[in-house]
Amino acid sequence: MGFFSSKFVWRNTISSLLQDPQIRRNYQFWAFSYPTGNPISYSALRLREDVAFAQKQFGLSQGIVLIGHSMGGLLCQMQVTSSGRTIWNEVFGTKPQELYYQIPEYSPVKQALIFRANPSVKLV
Repeated sequence: MGFFSSKFVWRNTISSLLQDPQIRRNYQFWAFSYPTGNPISYSALRLREDVAFAQKQFGLSQGIVLIGHSMGGLLCQMQVTSSGRTIWNEVFGTKPQELYYQIPEYSPVKQALIFRANPSVKLV
């Protein structure tokens, strides 16, 4: 998806791709929607959670291919990137270390800013 877009804009593209028997046999298409007003790191967290849920729920083990356009492309890129504390340090400026130890690991803020690449994503 992209900025101010909808998953429905992909409908014709997906329908066209599914006309190819090899694509239809080997791929299943899913769409991820997100509010464009949310911080990109938060939307990337939501995508990571949705991908993890799909992997667990449906046993996705063949490797995941993510396709995104515009802001959606950035969200996809964040699925194959490990941030370390780089984003965290930039956001919290003068006292990132102190705040890091005060905020619990399960906090959405920490999870959105500190993340690892998903090894199941094979292509973006």
